[in-house]
Amino acid sequence: MRPARLGPAWWTIALASVVALLIAYFGSLRAGGYALAVVLLLAAFLRLLPASVTDGLAVRSRMVDVLTLCGFALAIVVIFAVVKI
Repeated sequence: MRPARLGPAWWTIALASVVALLIAYFGSLRAGGYALAVVLLLAAFLRLLPASVTDGLAVRSRMVDVLTLCGFALAIVVIFAVVKI
């Protein structure tokens, strides 16, 4: 088993997640939630790229990762759209 390496895709998603959380904290909570959903969709898209780019994002098989990330993004959008904030 080779040691995990954090590739550029992981750093992109980590930075975008921090930006989404800052939007939620300093701006609108709803906008931050939507931004986090966009980050998850970006992660799903990046997971479709070759393995050399997505080191650090690959957890399970490619399709399971993409479906899980899209499901989480959909859940976040529904939650932030329905809940009165």
